Amino acid sequence: MTTTDLIELVRTLGAPLIFAGLAFWFIRYQFDQNAAERAEYNERDAANDRRAFELAERSNEAMSKLSEAVAQNTRAIEHLVNHLAK
Repeated sequence: MTTTDLIELVRTLGAPLIFAGLAFWFIRYQFDQNAAERAEYNERDAANDRRAFELAERSNEAMSKLSEAVAQNTRAIEHLVNHLAK
């Protein structure tokens, strides 16, 4: 292969190779940016999940206390009804 053949090869393939390299770089850049965005989203999603579970636990505790209060009120009313019925 002579020097003129090499120059002709670079001239004919140079621009496509440069643009292919730029396209590869851009795809890789987009992939890295998307991976970072997914990681950030997953962290926020995990934090939101923890808060939702904590809220559900507190709601369950509040409902248990409310249920106990209703049961106590029912017993008090039954006692009052029995007392008034005498």
